[in-house]
Amino acid sequence: MSRSRNGQLWSVLDTGLRDADENIALDRALLDAVAAGEWGPTLRFLRFHDSALLGHHQSPRQEVDLDYCAAEGIQVQRRLTGGGAIVFDPSQIGWELVCLRRHLPPGDMTALSREICEAAAAGLRRLGVNAQYRPRNDIEVDGRKISGTGGVLDGEAVLFQGTVLIELDIPRMLRILRVPVEKLDAHAIHSVAERVTSLRALLPELPSMAAVRQALLEGFRERFGGHWEDMAEGDLPGSVARRLPQALAEVRAPDWLSLQDRPPEEQSLRHAIVRTSGGTLRAAV
Repeated sequence: MSRSRNGQLWSVLDTGLRDADENIALDRALLDAVAAGEWGPTLRFLRFHDSALLGHHQSPRQEVDLDYCAAEGIQVQRRLTGGGAIVFDPSQIGWELVCLRRHLPPGDMTALSREICEAAAAGLRRLGVNAQYRPRNDIEVDGRKISGTGGVLDGEAVLFQGTVLIELDIPRMLRILRVPVEKLDAHAIHSVAERVTSLRALLPELPSMAAVRQALLEGFRERFGGHWEDMAEGDLPGSVARRLPQALAEVRAPDWLSLQDRPPEEQSLRHAIVRTSGGTLRAAV
């Protein structure tokens, strides 16, 4: 059932495969344009060349193997949204809603997260997987994460984004993230495999990117109602394109990546994760 204003027009923007710098700068430019009233609510689909994306409050030296990333041509960037570091490659697809709070059902960020994640989960179910929202910000299939999400507010403007794991290379992911080489054994890989999954692992036939995109679009359309209009792939609204050069300069500046910079030796030495029916408990000491 539709849960928002049925007459609302949403733009559907697919910015294609880009470097991490460009994608993060587009997040900034699009959020600023919407906050300024220069552009309306938007569903954006995006893909990344090989990248490691930090949560907004994370330290690059603590979260990723910077030497390995440099040697392998893996770009390291900082997201506008919080949460943990993630690894992106061209096999994955990202999605995000950028709009004003009034374009979504009323509620705080927790309520908005639920609404948006429920919509994305409904879209993934169209592909034949039993995707369910798992508070606070995961979408899971049978207890394994297939999509992580996060959001940020800029006044009345909201950017809420997520990923869909279409394929998953766990050994490579662990190598990019700051996991000691001596711990990259079969046990570590199996431990991660118990907590995450992908469309390739779940479905007998892998859907195309276009099919995943369409399924997500239908999930959002069904939940929020309104009219959803596709823009030509790669097209940018004028107000966003005008803001992009400045946003690119900001995210390419050294002080953006080093915004939170703590030495690796200050990182927690022991981690534990316990999954219960009420959620996931993480502890670090």
